[in-house]
Amino acid sequence: MKKIIVILLLAVMTVPLFAGDTFDISLGFGHYTDFRKANTLSLCYGSTIGLTKRLELTVAGVSEVTPDPFSVNKLQIGMSFALMGERSTGSRVAGSSINTLVNAGVIVSSENGGFLPSGAFLTVTPVTIGTPIHGRRERAFEMGAAYNWYDNSFSFIFSFLKLDYYIRGSWHDYT
Repeated sequence: MKKIIVILLLAVMTVPLFAGDTFDISLGFGHYTDFRKANTLSLCYGSTIGLTKRLELTVAGVSEVTPDPFSVNKLQIGMSFALMGERSTGSRVAGSSINTLVNAGVIVSSENGGFLPSGAFLTVTPVTIGTPIHGRRERAFEMGAAYNWYDNSFSFIFSFLKLDYYIRGSWHDYT
């Protein structure tokens, strides 16, 4: 299983070599709610890495903040696709400033007696405002579903707001 994941990640990471200069990197954080555990509040923090003009790799950590801080931690690895236009043009011209993202991936969790792959998720972010050229992006009202194959259960996930700050690929790199 580990070999397959490593080969898949290496294959995905070679995509930017053929896509021009769309290799932007952002650091972000925001709100995260898993409705299977209605009495908790979680923090999402991580990074997005631009692979092509419409595709990006998302690596995010999710940690419970209430009632017991950092007692349950998850790692989400996914691919996001921009539906309404190019998120980046690979030049100093900005892509679509208002966009919609579809994100799918795998969840690695500490809930099942070790930090192991435990499920998959599919989310839609209907409103994103900003691009890598602007240096920041707001992702609002992300909603979706997650499947936990250990429990054989589905849960609905929601994020009110996530903020991304680009450390590579913003207007600073083109001046």
